[in-house]
Amino acid sequence: MSDIADVMFSGPCEALVVLAPGVPEAEPFISRDDQATSAFRAWLTDPYDTDLSLYTIVDAGSVFGLQEVLASSALEHCCLFDNPETFDAAPWLVKLEPCHSLQLFSLNGRDAPGQLGPCDPGFLLQSGAPIDQLRKHLRKFTQQQVRGEDRRLFVRFWMPDAAHFYFDAVASNPDKTAAWFGTMIERIVAASDGMAMSWRLKVTGTGSASTASVRLDLNELEAFRQYRKVQFRRNMIAHFQKKAPDHAEAMGPEVLAEVVTRAIERARTYGFTRTSPAQLYIHLCLGLGVGFDRDPQHRWAQDILRDTIGDAWDQQTRADALRGGLIAYLARVNGRKGEHLAAFVKAVDAALSTFGPQVSCRETKAFLVAHFVTRTREIGDDTLDWLVEDTRTGCERLGLEEGRSVFVLTILRFVYGAECMRDPRFGWLHRCLYERPKAGTKDRALQTMFAKFMADSVALAGKAG
Repeated sequence: MSDIADVMFSGPCEALVVLAPGVPEAEPFISRDDQATSAFRAWLTDPYDTDLSLYTIVDAGSVFGLQEVLASSALEHCCLFDNPETFDAAPWLVKLEPCHSLQLFSLNGRDAPGQLGPCDPGFLLQSGAPIDQLRKHLRKFTQQQVRGEDRRLFVRFWMPDAAHFYFDAVASNPDKTAAWFGTMIERIVAASDGMAMSWRLKVTGTGSASTASVRLDLNELEAFRQYRKVQFRRNMIAHFQKKAPDHAEAMGPEVLAEVVTRAIERARTYGFTRTSPAQLYIHLCLGLGVGFDRDPQHRWAQDILRDTIGDAWDQQTRADALRGGLIAYLARVNGRKGEHLAAFVKAVDAALSTFGPQVSCRETKAFLVAHFVTRTREIGDDTLDWLVEDTRTGCERLGLEEGRSVFVLTILRFVYGAECMRDPRFGWLHRCLYERPKAGTKDRALQTMFAKFMADSVALAGKAG
């Protein structure tokens, strides 16, 4: 029997076996600090297994002009695919030389095309085989037949993030492990964003290296599904950081990641699993609140989700219907350029100093009707009454005694969703409502934080405008 031993590097050229024989768990061995990264790079430039060669696999689809860069490097290289028409988007196997600068070239495309510079090493292999034999071996795994099914799939095992999932799945199958490593590969390393994992064959008995083991098992398929989920989440976070940098910065990376994660999970309950539909759902959560699909203020969205959830519509068609509903809603409620919402936010900011501590629920409702006509007309009088009364009773349960606290919390739920108390974007609100204040009353803590939040919102809206 064979298994893969995980290795943790604690210093330059120093290895510490951290798992006993058996199936390893996913354990990153490189932390995100500079010292660990330096240790890993030292190992790359001076591998302790000096009788072995160091190879990397680079995806030409991720690095513009890769063939030209490789041709000018004088390093041995070859494409894992045979068809020349695919070379511009295919994986390339490159044999690295000790201390050669190209082993740190722009594998992830962050540097200008053809430029050399430090970056993450991507996918690496240690092998004693010449490049032509290693290519022949690796080609067995680029396209695999799904076990028990009459279909073959391309397997992009060289993508660093995917490799973290894939090779852990491979490790659970002794025959597949032996088929992968055998006598051909000593170690595989996948690294990205300063994080890396290493796998190597540790022989504890006999294992079959037959090519009959080269079938794509269900657990390997599931590994790639998990990879796609992680990759999609990262892409969505990066997308919103690029499209709305000010809002993303205001939320912070951890909060944005939490909102995106919750939104993706909720989107799946409506059958939104593809990129575009799930992306739209995340937009809705960020714009209307994480619980918009349960919020009585957004029945228009719930009607579309409920009416289109059947098999009659595919998910893209359903997403298009939801997108059309959102565009129409924003136009009639917030205004073509968001002018109604912006005016309401400014009105709230100005009203904070005019309302006394015991502002009534009637005054709160009247303020909403007077300053956001389109929104109150949209949700209807019954829903507005429910919102104010539900907020009042909630404040009583939480020990908030002033009517101004009811006003503050009603405004937040009115603008940012009825479930904003549980929205990751409003951690300050959750603390004000459910934790004992360090000084003063809970009412004072809530109102002080709300005033600061509104001032920041006005400033952010002005910056965006």
